[in-house]
Amino acid sequence: MKNSFNLLILFLLLAFVSCASLNQKRKCKTQPFQELDSLQRAEKVLNYTIDLPDDWEKSKYSSGDWYYIKGEFVDSLNYNRRLADVYISSDKIDNECKLEYTLEDYLDLFLSRKKRMWGKGFSYQLVESKHKKYERMYLLKFKEKFPHAIYESVVFIIYYKQNGYTVEYKNEEKNFKNYIKDIDKIINSFSIVE
Repeated sequence: MKNSFNLLILFLLLAFVSCASLNQKRKCKTQPFQELDSLQRAEKVLNYTIDLPDDWEKSKYSSGDWYYIKGEFVDSLNYNRRLADVYISSDKIDNECKLEYTLEDYLDLFLSRKKRMWGKGFSYQLVESKHKKYERMYLLKFKEKFPHAIYESVVFIIYYKQNGYTVEYKNEEKNFKNYIKDIDKIINSFSIVE
């Protein structure tokens, strides 16, 4: 009787451990990246360097760092806006996730967030490209319509050593090409501090 009881306890213990392991793998496969609330994202330190053009400044936004051209202007609708904006944010793989993830996994996370915000109306162009230091990256281009203007964005998606980074350049459609040289300088100098 005692042996049966010990076998039962051993069986239950093994079942519990295997279920816990299975649940962890399931969690990591569906969402391997850390899920942070807005306060945690705002306080997160991003470990990277860039060469910033002289007339750009740095600030923060709710999910990372914000760069913009110095000065501000008001359009005909009395709307304050910047000449150009670059937003940099990152996501890390959760420490509990032991599996290897890829640039494509990070791209899927980015796209799922955008689709959640925009619904089925989110349309984009996607191109695989190369970064000087990190080899493969994706460029995702899309437009947003606001009451006062149409904005164009290009997002550079980089993944390196369990960290995903996005560098997003956003500007009015009519001015989008005006700052491409600045954006080239920023993205080509982008380097993760190890």
